Amino acid sequence: GDKPFFSKKNNMAAEETTTVVDTLRQEGNELFKIGKYVEAAGKYTEALGLEPKNHLLLSNRSLALSSAKKFDQAIADARECLRIDPEFVKGYYRLANAQLGLGLIEEALATTRRGLEKDENNSELKKLLRQIKQKRDISRKSEKDNEKKDNRNIPSRKGNKNMPSLEKQKELDEIAQTLNAHEREYNNVSARAQLCRRENVRAQLTTSEIAALPDETPLFRSIGKIFLKNDKPAIMALLESQKHSAEQRLNALQARGAFLQREISAKQQELESGFAPFKQQLQGEALASA
Repeated sequence: GDKPFFSKKNNMAAEETTTVVDTLRQEGNELFKIGKYVEAAGKYTEALGLEPKNHLLLSNRSLALSSAKKFDQAIADARECLRIDPEFVKGYYRLANAQLGLGLIEEALATTRRGLEKDENNSELKKLLRQIKQKRDISRKSEKDNEKKDNRNIPSRKGNKNMPSLEKQKELDEIAQTLNAHEREYNNVSARAQLCRRENVRAQLTTSEIAALPDETPLFRSIGKIFLKNDKPAIMALLESQKHSAEQRLNALQARGAFLQREISAKQQELESGFAPFKQQLQGEALASA
């Protein structure tokens, strides 16, 4: 296969790299099997440090991240996997699964259909397509039911006409809980986006420092407890790959953050609209008794 970090003169180093990558991949697979998804993703990340254009490793890490509910990172890996090899059908499956995990139903549907264009008989994609359609239908039915509920005249509670009914109060509580969950996730996404920015800055600074070194300067990289000797072009290529990966994750996080901001704003408006009639009643009574 393509070994961008090593020339023909470095066959021994290339073979050593392949062995290390295979070992790390197998360790990641074993961790995944016992449900240690984050740790498995870490092993795949170490292997990708040696072979950043290995689409199979990206596919594996995408699966591990999805299993760990880190869907935005899983999406970034699946997209990079497909950028490297657009014919890799499992990449579409990985991407659609991660999109579905984020609730991006229409995007997941489109991704699955693109994958089926590559392999119309793929059983995994066919099954996923049915699941996505089923989830979409349930979501649409729920929206219609909510619309019907909103159009009903909900009777006020006896003895206290200025308070929401039990049904209305439950509905407002659910909106508030969703709002709180969105706000917590938004704070988490913002923190992770900041980490990506710092990672990118570090990679840029390291790139500048290494670029200033003479080409013959011996350089070493640590992979776990193993140190491998790399030449300057290899290190520069790796740093560029790391910057690209950080940018991919940052773009996914920013997209998720923008979505959450819209959802937070919408839920805040729903709460304000829900409580508005009761606030007006109370204000009216206060003026009448003044």
